[in-house]
Amino acid sequence: MSEAMRYELAPLGIDVVLVEPGPFATNFFGAMVNAEDQEVAKAYQHVGEFFAGFESQVQSLFEDENAPTDPKVVVEIFDKLIDMPAGTRPLRTIAGLDFGFQSLNDATEPIRKAALSGMGIGDWDGPKS
Repeated sequence: MSEAMRYELAPLGIDVVLVEPGPFATNFFGAMVNAEDQEVAKAYQHVGEFFAGFESQVQSLFEDENAPTDPKVVVEIFDKLIDMPAGTRPLRTIAGLDFGFQSLNDATEPIRKAALSGMGIGDWDGPKS
């Protein structure tokens, strides 16, 4: 939806960007509540197994003091984006740990731009300064 808004609002001089945050040192896992209904819990056991593995991986990353897991990273990204001239802001910006998503964004960016050009709306990809 945000990407569609980017194209719709660009001709009006409005930038729309996506900030894609990674995991941060919060109480996300501690605040999770298990299903009370055991039938439901059993049906979704695979989801619980996924979260257990994900939690283990993320917790080990939090132990690395050099990993960008402080939530203020997101604020710094917003400050940087705000300070950029209109029309130069990237569509997507990773904030913190990216788990390889920056590579995915980089790989798909030429395809996205070619699709916009093919539809004749390449100039709708963000306001021009």
